[in-house]
Amino acid sequence: MSLRHMLFGSLRRQLVFGVAVVHAVMMSLFVWDLSLRQQEFLLARQTEQSQSLADTLAVSAAAGLLARDSAGLQELVDAHASYPGIVFVMLTDAAGRVLAHNEPGRRGLYLADTASQRMLAAERALTLARGTELVDSATPVVINGKRLGWARVGLSAGVTRSRLDAVTRDGLLYTGAAILIGAMLALWMGRRLTRKLHLIRGAAEAVRAGDHAARARVTGDDEAAVVALGFNDMLDTLAAREAELKNAQERLAASEERLELALRGANDGIWDWDIASGRVFFSPRWKSLLGYAEDEIGDSVDEWKQRVHPDDLEATLAEVQAHLEGKTPAYQNIHRMRHKDGHWVWILDRGACHRDGMGTAVRMVGTHTDVSERIALERALFDEKELAQVTLASIGDGVLTSDREGRVSFLNPVAERLTGWSNAEALGRPVDEILSLVREDTGEAAPNPVDLCREEDRVVGMSSHTLLVNRAGEQLAIEDSAAPIRDRDGNLAGVVLVFHDVTDKRVMTREMAWQLAHDGLTGLFNRREFERRLGELLGQAETNPTDTRHAMLYLDLDQFKIVNDTCGHLAGDELLKRLSQLMQGHVRGDDTLARLGGDEFGLLLRACPLDKAREIAEKLRALVRDFRFVWENREFEIGVSIGLAPMHGAGQTLVEVMTAADMACYAAKEKGRNRIHVHLPDDEDLNRRREELHAASGIRAALAANRFELHGQEIRPLQGAGRAHYEVLLRLRDERGELLSPAVFIPAAERFGLMGEVDRWVVRESFRWLGELPHVDLSINLSGLSLQDDGFAAFVLREMRAQGVDPTRACFEITETAAISNLGRALAFMREMKEKGFRFALDDFGAGMSSFSYLKNLPVDYLKIDGAFVRDIVTDPIDRAFVEAIHRIGQVMGKQTIAEFVENDAILRELHYIGVNYAQGYGIARPLPLEQLRPAGPRLIAARTRG
Repeated sequence: MSLRHMLFGSLRRQLVFGVAVVHAVMMSLFVWDLSLRQQEFLLARQTEQSQSLADTLAVSAAAGLLARDSAGLQELVDAHASYPGIVFVMLTDAAGRVLAHNEPGRRGLYLADTASQRMLAAERALTLARGTELVDSATPVVINGKRLGWARVGLSAGVTRSRLDAVTRDGLLYTGAAILIGAMLALWMGRRLTRKLHLIRGAAEAVRAGDHAARARVTGDDEAAVVALGFNDMLDTLAAREAELKNAQERLAASEERLELALRGANDGIWDWDIASGRVFFSPRWKSLLGYAEDEIGDSVDEWKQRVHPDDLEATLAEVQAHLEGKTPAYQNIHRMRHKDGHWVWILDRGACHRDGMGTAVRMVGTHTDVSERIALERALFDEKELAQVTLASIGDGVLTSDREGRVSFLNPVAERLTGWSNAEALGRPVDEILSLVREDTGEAAPNPVDLCREEDRVVGMSSHTLLVNRAGEQLAIEDSAAPIRDRDGNLAGVVLVFHDVTDKRVMTREMAWQLAHDGLTGLFNRREFERRLGELLGQAETNPTDTRHAMLYLDLDQFKIVNDTCGHLAGDELLKRLSQLMQGHVRGDDTLARLGGDEFGLLLRACPLDKAREIAEKLRALVRDFRFVWENREFEIGVSIGLAPMHGAGQTLVEVMTAADMACYAAKEKGRNRIHVHLPDDEDLNRRREELHAASGIRAALAANRFELHGQEIRPLQGAGRAHYEVLLRLRDERGELLSPAVFIPAAERFGLMGEVDRWVVRESFRWLGELPHVDLSINLSGLSLQDDGFAAFVLREMRAQGVDPTRACFEITETAAISNLGRALAFMREMKEKGFRFALDDFGAGMSSFSYLKNLPVDYLKIDGAFVRDIVTDPIDRAFVEAIHRIGQVMGKQTIAEFVENDAILRELHYIGVNYAQGYGIARPLPLEQLRPAGPRLIAARTRG
């Protein structure tokens, strides 16, 4: 029998064959369509699930990727790796380097495949692969618009494929069964069966079109009805299978929701609370935060409750309950939990619950974050802020801060008092409105340091003559500085201005400056200021030679000693004051009248030819001659001898001009007083006077004859167990055997340049005394001339070696004026000597105009306070302030202080109260020959050429 005859030999066979073929085709189409739709649906769900996992991982890893927390990132990857169907999970940086991977061997590698390159070039999340074997999704990790890296998840499609195979297999089984049943029924069916088969085919087509509820509406008990019934049963089975698949999908969605909630804050520990059962899942990281291994904590809520700090538990449970009741959108609380080793850990606990259709919470998922370090930093920051606020409120300076726009953001109490504005009133106002500044000298508006600081982006100080005009219109002298405030990126965030009231200080400074330049008795300029102006005038003539002539008058009162001797010093002082006022009223505005000392005055005549100078001198002489001084009913006539020294221009020095005027004045006195003498280069009288002074000094002869002697005066310690020491004073014994005071020969030696030889004699003899008095330390006074001598240091070292002197037992004493006027050479000499072990003392400290500004540059061990400040310390508060200031500066710089001219116990008590270390003067002890100190114990001796 041929195949054709077997299949088509009869209607029944044709029907059977036709039914079988149609049934097979229809069922195959149905199964194929269903498989395609199911495959597409499952792949779509798998892709969404993969992309959701990648998105969640990207969000969770942002903070860890920013902080480069490798352990935290790996824990996130490990948590995702446990998800069903995961093939790989990885986190990379922006360059494609693997930072965390579920396969340890892949960490640290760079991704170089085509899909990875496409991922690194992309700007947003994308699916790299979507097939029946694998779904590969990637999401960028972004913070503040900046991409830090990528989160990538690969899900296996094996489950999907197995489900599709099962559906296909079942479909084929059902198809085969249907074909078999249809073929069997076709044997017994006829035309009626054919009609019913058409109904079945229509139902199949409807199912294929998407109407899965369509069924074959066939009645009866024939084969066609049985086939229809079998066909309908098959559709029901497939529908049941589809319902089961839908349920599985819903369970998968619930699982995905749980995972999404759990990973919302998955930077640290994760917990998942099944509210109905009371069971809680605690992640390994959650347990490790408290120091526990994974198997050391169970799954009950009590595991958490019993570790919360008792003081925090009630509030924490209240926060949880509020969220469960729907009162808060999310749960968040910071509380303490006990670590395994016993200490408390601050935990940031966050979570959210999942609710059923009735709104009842059925599950709650959240995270634990260790914020102990943050809490410690916040507390430290709070403490620092409180300290800063208290400090700003208590310091004596005003503090003002502004924002970058120059608007006030803060005033401390001192700033409020000085400006007249309260902090609340000033807040947000422009700084110029709160801080109105003017120049002290012109009254014009002064630049605001806050604006300068903002414009120049640097620390800015205020000019030294600035006034603050406060809200009440009062003017206050202030000093300040403004500094920029920067944010963490180094950009200008604002300005802080610190200022303080220096009104009293500025008044005192002006008073002190006035006192430094003026004579305290007469109010005229003093010798220092006179010499400064004279030197300035000579300097101008040197740098800008002109035909302009100047002159100097040296005035010495006649008969002044008579007034002093007969009426006392008060009368003498009153006479000086009246004459000073009288002369001051008759000098030109540009001229300088000064008291040079005692009853001697100087007048500097600017732009004054010789004839005009003679005229002015004559007017002053006549003015003094006609003056009558009355004291206690006694009348005195006073004259004045005037020396006039013309200043012919460049080439003259201050010493030359002063000497010329002094000698001219001396000549006027010699010629009978009350007259004027003009210094001229060919003046025989003055030349003879110069020769007589040189011859009278006899200093060279005294040096040759070794007629100098050393005497010592005690310097007594005032503050407890200080070492007693002496100052050695230089004396000259003349040819007649009489002892001369230094006041007799030192000025001549200085005038004629002999102090260098005198100093060398003193050094040589002092070193000899060091050898004879092994327990005595010696300090040797040096003149400015020696400091200028380039060979003097070599001489000292040569004598030290020759006499075997220990340099630590010797101290050199230099005057403040000598040190400052020869600062460079003085410093070089002092450094060289100190390297050998010598010490230094600064004599007459305070007498110079720049004492404090130069002190820090001078490596001295002792400061000897000038006696001019000491002698009136009990009665003159200004002198006392000077002494106290010098002592305080000395103490801060590690230098001891010695007060000179201590003549009574009252001065001694005042010095002791101030804290001065040593005192010297006739109130302590008078000088005595150095030989009488031989029996004395260890002392410090200061050998000086003055006093």
